[in-house]
Amino acid sequence: MVQKQDGTPKKKIKEIYKFLGTYILIFLFLFNCKGQEHHIIGEKFRIEDYGKVTYNNGVKILDSEIFKKLFNEKKHFFIEKGWQNIEGNTSIIEFSPIDKSKNTFVEYDNKYLFIIKDSILRDTLKIKKDYYYSICQLDKQNNKHGIAIGKYIINNNDEFFEIHQVYSVDNGKLKNETLDIKIYDCPAPTNYIRDEEPNSYKFGVLNGKKLDRFWYQNIAEKKFNDNFSNTLQDWEGLYLNSDDKKLKTYQSIIDKVGWFKLKITAHEILFSADTRMRDDYPQTDPGGVYISNRCNYYISNDNTIEIYRKEYDDPNNTPVNIKGKKEDLLITLYKKDKEFFGTSNVIKDSEQYDNSARIKSNTPYQFYKFSLEENKN
Repeated sequence: MVQKQDGTPKKKIKEIYKFLGTYILIFLFLFNCKGQEHHIIGEKFRIEDYGKVTYNNGVKILDSEIFKKLFNEKKHFFIEKGWQNIEGNTSIIEFSPIDKSKNTFVEYDNKYLFIIKDSILRDTLKIKKDYYYSICQLDKQNNKHGIAIGKYIINNNDEFFEIHQVYSVDNGKLKNETLDIKIYDCPAPTNYIRDEEPNSYKFGVLNGKKLDRFWYQNIAEKKFNDNFSNTLQDWEGLYLNSDDKKLKTYQSIIDKVGWFKLKITAHEILFSADTRMRDDYPQTDPGGVYISNRCNYYISNDNTIEIYRKEYDDPNNTPVNIKGKKEDLLITLYKKDKEFFGTSNVIKDSEQYDNSARIKSNTPYQFYKFSLEENKN
C-alpha cells in the first residue's frame, strides 16, 4: 500500500512564494525610496542635483521630486527664499513649496531649512504653518547660536516673538533644546525683519518673560576694567584713531579730518572712515582711503581682536567669531597698558594738516575708546 506524502500541495507552495516575492519587492521598493529621500544628508549641497532650476523675475524656482518625497509635500515646485549665516562656516538656505500656475506663484505656509556647513548638507528642519524662525544667540560672547521657532504676535504697537522651540547648532547638526535654555538675543523673524526693529519689540519663550534685545548688557556707559577677559563684550565701544595727543574727547576728533572709527557691539561691527576722505581727499591725504565695512571678528588670547570685512552680499549683520582671510583683514586692534593701538593696511601715514585728526606717524596707530553713547555721526 502506497502512503500519501505529508506536506503542502504544490499549488499552495506556489501561492506562498508568490506572496513572499510580492512582499519582498514592496519592502525593497519602500527601502529604496527611503534611501533616495535621505541620501542628500552628508552630501555636498548643489541645488542643481535635486531638480530642474528656473528663474522667475530673478527668483530661483526648483522643480524637485526629491524634495517632494523628502518632505511629503503635494507640490514639487519650491522657491529659494533666502540665505543666512549662523556661525563660522555654517549657514541656512530656506525653501518653501509653491503652487505654480500660469503666471502666478502662490506660496505655501511650510518652510524648510537646509543647514549647510563647509558646503555639506548637515541637517534639515521643517517650519510648520503659522510659525516663523530666527537665528538666536545662546551665549554672552556671541559664539554659540541656534534657531528659535515660534509665533509672531502683533498687538497694537507691541510686537512679540513667542518662542515655542529652540535648536542649538553643533557642527551643522541640530539639537532640540528645552525651553529653559538661556537666550541672550533673538531678532525678529526674517518675515518681519526691517532696518530697525520697533522699540516695542520683545522676545521670549512660551509662558516665560518678555525680553528686550541684548537684555544682558548694561546700557549705561561701561568703564574698561583691569579684569579683561577678552570677549566681544569687553571690546564693545567706539574707537577713534588720532595720533594727536591734544585731542582727548570724541567730538574733538570727529570735528577734525581723516579719522578712522571702529564701532563694536554684540550685534554689529562697523569699520569706517571720515566721509571727507572720500569727497575732499579721495587719494591718500590725510592718510588712508575711505571705507565703510560691516565686519566679523576673531579674538586671540593676548588682548587682541582682528576685524575682517564681511562679504558684500552677506545678509547677516551680526558679527561672527571666525578667522577670516588675510586679504579681508581690515584692522588688528590690541590693548597695551590700558591704551589701544591698531595696525591696518587701509590706514596710511598722514601729513600734519591744521584740520587733521592725525599726524604723520608709523604703525601701530593709536586709538581712543569712547562710550557707544557718543556715536552722534
